[in-house]
Amino acid sequence: MSERSDVEGAVRKSLAKLKLDYLDLYLIHWMMPKLGIEDPTNTDKAVPNHIVWAEMERLVDAGLIKSIGVSNCNITMLIDLWSYARIKPVANQIELHPYFTQKDLVDFHEKLGVRVIAYAPLGANAWTVRDEKLKGLNLFNEPII
Repeated sequence: MSERSDVEGAVRKSLAKLKLDYLDLYLIHWMMPKLGIEDPTNTDKAVPNHIVWAEMERLVDAGLIKSIGVSNCNITMLIDLWSYARIKPVANQIELHPYFTQKDLVDFHEKLGVRVIAYAPLGANAWTVRDEKLKGLNLFNEPII
């Protein structure tokens, strides 16, 4: 069973490792469920987002998590989540740095009241794979930085 299909198990495992009674914030990473394409017999990968989110909401209600959020969600994903979430996400962790500002996405979050958490704020080289023209650039070599 994956952590995606056993949210409570994953949370309890984290709590035990951290020796805590609750988590302040718990994020679901990349809200795109695998559809078992790699292995059609593995139905464990096919847990729909609304099921995972409802389980996270239940853990908020149970006091194991104080706030829930997402990671790497674009506008379309957030609109979908907004349509069924009883507890709205408090944050979305996205790649955000001077070479990749994602202004439209950040502005959208502001309208929804969702906090943005910057992933790789100093450009952890993840962006070099996405955009060839950025290859070899280093924020620490930028005069303003």
